[in-house]
Amino acid sequence: MCSWYPPSPKAEHLQAISISSSYKFRALAAILGIVLFFVLYSTLVISSGYFVYWSIGVLRFSSYGIYRVFFHLVIIAAAVMLLLFTLKFVLKLRKDKRNKRIELPQEVYPQLWAFIHRICQETAAPKPRKIFADPEINAYVNYSNNWLSLFLPIRKDLTIGLGLVSGLQLSEFKAVISHEFGHFSQASMKITSYIHGANTIIHHMIYTRDRWDQILRKWRLADLQFAAVAWLVTPIVWLIRQLLASFYLLLHRMHASLAREMEFHADKVAVRTTGSKAIISALWKLETLAPAFEQVFSHALLATQKACYVNNLYKNIHWAIAHQKPQLESAFHHLDTDSNGQKVYFPTSAPSSLDMYASHPPNDMREKNAKTPFVPCEINTASPWSLFQNPESIQQQMTQLIYELYWDKKPSNFQKEEALEAFIEAETEGSVLSDLYCNTFANRFIHIPESLPDQEPIPSAQLFLEKRNLLIDKIQNLMAPVEVWNQKLEEIDQITKDKKDAPSIYYNNRNYKQNQLKELYIAVLQDKEDHYLANFENWDQEFVYLHLALATQFDAQAQLQARFGQHQAIIATFTNIIEIQKLMMEKLGTLKIKSTVDPVEISIIKYNINNMIEQIQEEVAQWDAKSFVPMPNIDTVEDLQNALLPEGSIRKVHANIFENGEFMRIYNELEHVKTHCQRVEQKSITSILLMAESLLEQYEYK
Repeated sequence: MCSWYPPSPKAEHLQAISISSSYKFRALAAILGIVLFFVLYSTLVISSGYFVYWSIGVLRFSSYGIYRVFFHLVIIAAAVMLLLFTLKFVLKLRKDKRNKRIELPQEVYPQLWAFIHRICQETAAPKPRKIFADPEINAYVNYSNNWLSLFLPIRKDLTIGLGLVSGLQLSEFKAVISHEFGHFSQASMKITSYIHGANTIIHHMIYTRDRWDQILRKWRLADLQFAAVAWLVTPIVWLIRQLLASFYLLLHRMHASLAREMEFHADKVAVRTTGSKAIISALWKLETLAPAFEQVFSHALLATQKACYVNNLYKNIHWAIAHQKPQLESAFHHLDTDSNGQKVYFPTSAPSSLDMYASHPPNDMREKNAKTPFVPCEINTASPWSLFQNPESIQQQMTQLIYELYWDKKPSNFQKEEALEAFIEAETEGSVLSDLYCNTFANRFIHIPESLPDQEPIPSAQLFLEKRNLLIDKIQNLMAPVEVWNQKLEEIDQITKDKKDAPSIYYNNRNYKQNQLKELYIAVLQDKEDHYLANFENWDQEFVYLHLALATQFDAQAQLQARFGQHQAIIATFTNIIEIQKLMMEKLGTLKIKSTVDPVEISIIKYNINNMIEQIQEEVAQWDAKSFVPMPNIDTVEDLQNALLPEGSIRKVHANIFENGEFMRIYNELEHVKTHCQRVEQKSITSILLMAESLLEQYEYK
């Protein structure tokens, strides 16, 4: 047996695997839809072209005065505009450029290429033109030129995410790559390319408003004799767009239906090469390990604020996976088994949380498909990194690419991986204490009383724990309805994301239909916020006073008061950012319902937003003069200022806020700052909990 190529199922187990009739039917329906579209589109182009030819070469008047000459030019201009409308998507054709990946040449990685070629033989798929690596948890095939692939037999490229390599066993890795080669071998992938091409054409013609539309709009505003062309073309374009919109919806539904069957078929291809277990265990394992990957990458980005760079992030990923291994093994051990004695990885229906599989069928349906019939196969538990000559080299290259192309950083001095591990541990310190209070501080601000009077000291640890347990009981009751609202919000989000027909949702004695989901979302969110405002202030006061009493016992009340005061200042900055965003959305909503907008009003909005931005930046700058209490990974005032404003400042509005994307630019920048403020606010409340835990430990020494 080849050590670097996992075994395949025995031939007798593969006879029952076949292509479903549903897959064949949907592929045929998609082909008919594409043929129908291209017939329609060709008719539009040919008709527009003939209109141009007729207006220039055929149309003649018996005599030409100035008005007939003008009228003839109007017809020619209208014909040319319509032809340009049908062909304008050509001007937007782009070669498929994917820069955030690294090519893996065959001469440098011969064993990986040999592995891939063996899969090609098993799946009867053509060999890839090139193989690339990117840092994601994914694998995909794509044409090197999507548009040429519609007309020429363009070879495909394979991209392997190094997240797969780090998280899977060799058999599981083979299953995932076989799944992708299942798409390689599908004629339906060519159908998908045609559907994508058709949808791109339609999208540009229906929804894109570009220079062609700007010219037409300005033309309509000209003097009537010159605007005649635009007014002639406008209704024709409107009719074409309405017709194509129907085709767009039809093709989208056909593609969604076919794509589902394509994924089931690709899973069957994976089953043929690795058995039923590998593809499903790979999916389950990646779902389980994804948070470890996200944690390393998100914290590594945060660590750059403190100039902490490592030259191999994958060492930290392997460290994070090793830390999560006990939980993974425990979760696997507690999985139920089916009638065949096999583990049931996905007992309930839920879409994948991985971007790689976001558009795929629900996991439980994929598991059922892969196990029908169940195909046994031996599992190779080696690491896929064994396929890479000098794996550390590609890991370091990918780390450099992540810093430079994903995060726009230019690291010069690198630290050992232990430095980033220490940063991650400090960043996640205290998470267990937050869980103790039902994560009540995760999505709301704590109410800290304006004055913090002295509290009677708590003489024993037992008394403190009794009082804390009462607080925990109260917060569990207060958070119970919050969990229900959160589940309802997630349900609405999922329905909106899936864009599928769904039954009405019952809430507060009312049924909400699918077109009322936005209204329902706002209602649920408002109920949740009202609950926070009405019912948590007293609990927060008890929480603050209990911890002050604990601090008083050890003469540490001044330190804790300083932490509470610092927390209030952080909340103030956070709140101001929320207020700016709220102001922006309110003003946008107000202006949308107006037929005309006064430039003076826009100037006032710009002035108010810039004023609030200035206030935020002044608040952050004033930390230089404040008493600062260190927090995990925020050791100095400068660290705090960098954490609150990662870019050093917020760019003000310098132009019309509603032109050239300026509104979204400033809104997104504020959203970015808000995310960092939330991190600081959470670290602040965690530092208070950690201080209390540290004081609690002192009882036994007193």
